[in-house]
Amino acid sequence: MTYDGSNLWITDSAGVNTSYKMDASGAVFFCMAAPGNRPLGLAFDGIYLWHADASDGTIFKLIVDPENDTDGDGTPDCIDNCPNDPNKTEPGNNGCGNSENEDGSDNGDDGDGGGGIDCFTMTLGSLWS
Repeated sequence: MTYDGSNLWITDSAGVNTSYKMDASGAVFFCMAAPGNRPLGLAFDGIYLWHADASDGTIFKLIVDPENDTDGDGTPDCIDNCPNDPNKTEPGNNGCGNSENEDGSDNGDDGDGGGGIDCFTMTLGSLWS
């Protein structure tokens, strides 16, 4: 963990190997994949952000790329569970790229009235005809 004079940086080595930049409220507004296999720590020297990796003792100078929001919705890709859907950050009941009703029910793609989205609806009649 380190402080760059304005924001707090932390790195997570619990399987996701990601470094996060947080504002004073604790909100993550930037993140990036940490180099190496076992992030150990971060340091800021007033100019550069440095990352230490425990797997082989390597120290990396990080180049911070602020353009990691693929869909442009304001949520960094590393915490956006729908990084290619500008209307969602969570898949919900219908998945990324599909709209949802306020109650979370399917998005009206039930052309046959069978209670499911058409691509998942199968009737017995169609199996035997």
